[in-house]
Amino acid sequence: MKYLESLPQKQFNSGLIEAVKMFMTSDADSFLFVEKNIDKLLKRNQQVIKNVVTSAIQIKARIVERDERESGERMILNLGHTIGQAFEELSQYKILHGYAVALGIIVEAGLAVDIGKLKESDYLRIERFMVNKIGIDLKYLRAYKPAEILNHTKNDKKTKNEKPHFVVLKEIGKAHSQKNIFAFPVPDTTVVRVLDNYYKL
Repeated sequence: MKYLESLPQKQFNSGLIEAVKMFMTSDADSFLFVEKNIDKLLKRNQQVIKNVVTSAIQIKARIVERDERESGERMILNLGHTIGQAFEELSQYKILHGYAVALGIIVEAGLAVDIGKLKESDYLRIERFMVNKIGIDLKYLRAYKPAEILNHTKNDKKTKNEKPHFVVLKEIGKAHSQKNIFAFPVPDTTVVRVLDNYYKL
């Protein structure tokens, strides 16, 4: 883990977001561990980093083993990517991947609240963590119009029949699923409404 000490802070944070993303869908205890130890993590405490990286790798390995062809559960590894990819494309890839995913996680958690799957309190935990601890600036959610963002979500690999599909959080540590389906279409009007809430901030 020593090699991580030389990473610029933003690159380190970008990688950390990818690990935290997996905890949000699959391991509430690990997410809580990160919340409690975030200051140590950001200061590159080797033991804490080892715990987080090990947990993230184990989670990903279990999911990939259960769904080698990415036809079901493996889709939850893409939390935040439907919206995040849109931000990457719109910024011409000037935004770091992890930061784009973090913006996507915030918006997609907002979608989950809007459609009645996620509690507001869980959403607020996610937003506070990303904004206050990782340093995600919500102004980037106002950089592009909601209709532009929606249009670019349709390039995501989970899109079917020109309808983007989203990983929907049920609670921190668990993604919504139904009959081995782990990504769901959300009406365009709902996506635009949720994005518009950030656009007006």
